Amino acid sequence: MHERVLAWKANQDPAARLVLAVADAAGKRVGTLELMDRAMAAEPEVVRDITEWRAQNMACFLTQFQATSERTAAWLERVVLGSPERLLFMLRPDGGEICGHVGICRLDATSGEVDNVMRARRGGEPRLMFHAELALLSWMFGTLGLGESGLHVFSNNAPSVKLHEAVGYRVTRDIPISRRSTPELTEYLLDSDAGEPVDFSYFEMGLPRARFLDLHPWVRTVYPWTR
Repeated sequence: MHERVLAWKANQDPAARLVLAVADAAGKRVGTLELMDRAMAAEPEVVRDITEWRAQNMACFLTQFQATSERTAAWLERVVLGSPERLLFMLRPDGGEICGHVGICRLDATSGEVDNVMRARRGGEPRLMFHAELALLSWMFGTLGLGESGLHVFSNNAPSVKLHEAVGYRVTRDIPISRRSTPELTEYLLDSDAGEPVDFSYFEMGLPRARFLDLHPWVRTVYPWTR
């Protein structure tokens, strides 16, 4: 699997890019998920967008800092493109411009964690992010053959928690966190005695393949690779 992941991301031809269709329950295409590969990572406007979106949504991340294009480009090269356990897809509404992204991390032969779920621009149908997450999971459970997916989210991020619960995720662990800050960096520490206490926690959520298919049986028809 990891060899396939690295090969997909090594692509330098936009016409050969891995693209997943995003559809609603009626089978109508509402967008696409376009893989971050070497060709896309070289586009300055993509780096700019990711940098701006990270800055606007910094409170949603465990590690918070001053976002810059240089830092984003280095992250794309080292973490997104360099890791065989990670994929990042840019979300494009049908007929529109890229409006967000969703990724996979900690990918192995049996499971993968959904991360970097963000809709940063208006555009497309109102439930686009919901359908994008379903499309990604259908591909993970179908094409990649995974049996389970997980994710992590701050407990006070109510819109994200609601989205993931609608998809089918359930909280499997409520992790206490603390905050440690310097002038350049704020970090949230998991289950640690260090740092200062905060009044929210970090949810670990899980979704087995069987529950996903029970909740959304239509994906078997819309996404034929999901069995």
